[in-house]
Amino acid sequence: MYEIFTNGRWEVEPGNEEAFIEAWSEFAAWASARPGAGTLRLVRDVRAPGRFVSFGQWDDANAVRAWKSSAEFKERIGRVVSHTTDFEPTELVGLRKVRGGAVEPLSPPAEIEPIHAAKNGTANPEEEEAMSVHYKKDGIATFDASTEKIFQYMSAGEHPHASFKSHRLVGVSDNVVTAKVEVYHPDGSTSETIVEQRLDPPKRIETTMSGGAFDGARFTHTYRALDGQTKVDLEGDFPAMPGMSEADELKMIDDFFSRIFAEDTATLRTWSPAE
Repeated sequence: MYEIFTNGRWEVEPGNEEAFIEAWSEFAAWASARPGAGTLRLVRDVRAPGRFVSFGQWDDANAVRAWKSSAEFKERIGRVVSHTTDFEPTELVGLRKVRGGAVEPLSPPAEIEPIHAAKNGTANPEEEEAMSVHYKKDGIATFDASTEKIFQYMSAGEHPHASFKSHRLVGVSDNVVTAKVEVYHPDGSTSETIVEQRLDPPKRIETTMSGGAFDGARFTHTYRALDGQTKVDLEGDFPAMPGMSEADELKMIDDFFSRIFAEDTATLRTWSPAE
C-alpha cells in the first residue's frame, strides 16, 4: 500500500489573493470529483500572505496521471495560474504514517514514473513539447547599424523600453551577457526575468529567459548585413501561456518583439558605447 499526494506552491501578487482563492476553489471542486481523488486543501503562509500551498491525496499515480492528461486540465488550471506570478507543482509519495506515537511504514512501489514534466502542469513527459509555442519571423527588424555596433549594444545594460521598468546588466563572461529585467504586466504590476544571451558575433545571439511570463523561453537572433544595415531574424520556443490559444500567444509574442526591436532601432540611431 502506498499514498500519493499532489502538491502545489503558488505565489500571488498583492491584491489578487481573493481572486486566486476563488479560482483555486472552482478548480479543486472539479478535481475532487475525478476518479481516485481524495480531499484537496489550500493553505496560506501566515508570514507571507501571497504564498499559498495546495495538496491533495489520491488513490494511486494512475489516477493523478489520468486527471492531468484530461482534456479540461490545461484550461482549468490556467484560470488559476493566471492570478499568480509563480507556480510549481509536484507529486509526493508517502513513506511513513505516525498516529498516537506509533510509526506505520508505507510501501511505495520501487519506481513511480514521473507524472509531471513542467511548471505549468504538464501531465507526462510526452506532453512537454506541446506545452511550448514555436515562433519564427524572418526580417522582424532592420537596424540602421553595423553588426559590430549591435553586439556592443547587446553587451550593455540600461536598454530603454516602454515594456521594461528596468534593464540592468548583471555580468559579462566568455561572450555570455546576463541582464536582470523588470517587465511590466498589462495591469501595471511587474515581474523580474533573468535574460542570458550567448553572443556569437557577427552571426547570432542565443537567448534564454528565467522567471517571469516567458520563463524557460529559448530563442535566437540571427543577423544579416545588407547595404549598411542589419536585418534580424528571430526563431525560438516559448512556454505555452495557460488559458491562451496558440494563435493568440503567437500574436502576443510577435507584438512584443516587434515593439522591442522597433525601440532598439530608434535607440541605436543615437547610441554609442560608453567610454
